[in-house]
Amino acid sequence: MKKLTFLFWLIVFFGNLTAQETLRYINVLNPVIEIAAPSKDGNSFYHFYYSFNWSSDSSLYASSLNPRIEELEFYNFGAENPFRKFDATTDSENQVEFKINSKDINSYDQVQYVVRWEISNQNGQRLSYKTQPRTLRMRFNTDIDLRVDVSSDGIYYLNDINKPRIKIKTTRDGIQVKRLKLLLQPREDATCVAEVNNDIIRVNSNVFTELEFNSLDNLKESKEYYLYGSFIDNDAKIEVSYPLPNNDNNKFKIHKKPIITIKPLIPEGKNIVIQGEFDFEKVFDATGAALEITASLQRGEYVYSKYKLVDLKNDRWRLTIPDNADIPFGTHDLLFTGVGKAGVPFQSVMFSFTKTPIKRKFIQLEVNDDTYEVKSEFSSAPKSKVYLVVDGVDIEMNKSASDPNQYSILFSLNDKTMQKISQSIKNQSDNKKTVLITTKVNGIEENSYLAKNAIVVDVNDLKGRNRSQIKEYLEEIGFEENLNALAKSISEELKKEDSDRDWDSNVWSSLIEWAPKAISLVLMLV
Repeated sequence: MKKLTFLFWLIVFFGNLTAQETLRYINVLNPVIEIAAPSKDGNSFYHFYYSFNWSSDSSLYASSLNPRIEELEFYNFGAENPFRKFDATTDSENQVEFKINSKDINSYDQVQYVVRWEISNQNGQRLSYKTQPRTLRMRFNTDIDLRVDVSSDGIYYLNDINKPRIKIKTTRDGIQVKRLKLLLQPREDATCVAEVNNDIIRVNSNVFTELEFNSLDNLKESKEYYLYGSFIDNDAKIEVSYPLPNNDNNKFKIHKKPIITIKPLIPEGKNIVIQGEFDFEKVFDATGAALEITASLQRGEYVYSKYKLVDLKNDRWRLTIPDNADIPFGTHDLLFTGVGKAGVPFQSVMFSFTKTPIKRKFIQLEVNDDTYEVKSEFSSAPKSKVYLVVDGVDIEMNKSASDPNQYSILFSLNDKTMQKISQSIKNQSDNKKTVLITTKVNGIEENSYLAKNAIVVDVNDLKGRNRSQIKEYLEEIGFEENLNALAKSISEELKKEDSDRDWDSNVWSSLIEWAPKAISLVLMLV
């Protein structure tokens, strides 16, 4: 029993002795030391190495209090809060390494950095301390200078606050905008509320380039936002990322920028519709004073013509497009651009400009003095020729002497065009067909039609027939009344010499008069 008691106390003694020998102590005056100066590798990563400043003085902080190097923090000079914090990349018993991408900390020409470390007190509570700040110079006179400036307009919007705009330029040409964003706090890892889409946007040094943000949240004029950007110089193979502008105060409020533009018309809005080929004239109101306004009539990238508007004073402008015959029918774009007074920007605005053919009010077919007459009236007087289209064949119509909107035509049996129509119908349908009749202006057919049942009396089919056979022929094609008289007139005309025949007066007029109502159009081939 005595031997066992002795062995127990021997083990306790040597255990305590071993524990005391493995304890280490931290120098209170300089607890954390930088093992080596920060270095930058070929991949633009900085390396920082730290360890605790161990001492043999047992009156200092002991390693049993679990001291730990937690973070490396970076500050702009004079700032109270760090703009970036980093956890250790590797952490061993004797050394802690921080590996940091240079673009994450090169927001300023030089930065200050501190190490935050923790240790437990006798009660087990964790206490946090920071080292004295050190300075790291990020840029030197030999560095390629890539800076981005923001115009004095700041961040603004024209109509929609959720689509704010900014104008920037750089110290070098052809710089690619990799990222440009508005944040809620002055940290690059803060919540992003708006950003510029990365569509390989490039900016230059000689002129400001306007960029538009897409909102990820509802923006407000009264709220402050922080601007951060990342830019790439592909020629120099460098990338910088920092607050804007000029690494200075990157805090902005979004404001509405005064603009001048063209108001929509009343009641047309932004849709202009014209008919036919006439001079077009409209008066437009601007939202403010402008030096000049131009309208471009175009389809896609092709511009038909540009027109300068006439200043009528009091922010009213007149647009005149003379005789638009060269403008194709259809819908086009009418783009208004301009220059505002006193440097106020002019916001371009797009209207639609639709040119349609003149509309026909009516078309009718009448029997007039035993002949056919077609009358038509249009919404306005056509400037080009008007054609009657019968079964796809064009016949020029005559303008009324009393009303330039009205046109008419009397069918003439001996007209070559009418003979052509008659021959076409006979070839297609064995003397009978439903014929479509419409009008054509400026080469455009009206898409509403008169549909008429037509028959063709072919004199060549009647040669050599007697009166009784001619009567049967007329019955076959649909005639019902006055057949004897009609057959007699045809038979007598066939007995005459060709030069003496008058089919128009002696036969056609009678056929029209006695044709059944179901046959509204009687034609002849002579």
